[in-house]
Amino acid sequence: MVTKRYLLLAILASILGMLVGCSGQRPFLTVQICLKNNRGAATFMDTMRTIADTEHMQFIDGGALTQKSLATMNVSPNYQLIYVGVKGDQGISMEGGNMGLSAYEVALGFSGGSNPSEAHRFADVVVEKLRKKWPVYTVPPGHGATSMKDCAR
Repeated sequence: MVTKRYLLLAILASILGMLVGCSGQRPFLTVQICLKNNRGAATFMDTMRTIADTEHMQFIDGGALTQKSLATMNVSPNYQLIYVGVKGDQGISMEGGNMGLSAYEVALGFSGGSNPSEAHRFADVVVEKLRKKWPVYTVPPGHGATSMKDCAR
């Protein structure tokens, strides 16, 4: 199972790089939320689209492409994959999803690009909007997102 998870993460990293582009930087902030159900997942996607529009950034929904790519290799999870990216100027971006987590757990990482102060402002905006709908947990630096025991499976 560990090998399968690493394979999934490697595939996701490749797909994310193709969809969003690679800044070459580790995220300066990673947060995690529990969407609870399909309705929460739909609200999350709408929220991400709205944030991208408001911030004049590109919204990327790569969930279906990622799911299809994994299915061709017989490693697709048995739930709907979420993968979102929001990409702005100067390498500022946010991307994440539920791969390697449960269906309703989402981890999001923020990259600073060449304008760290603007990237931090953007991260603050996103986290504030998410907090209006769900509890937001900060993943400790140097750690990855882990399963949330209270999130629906």
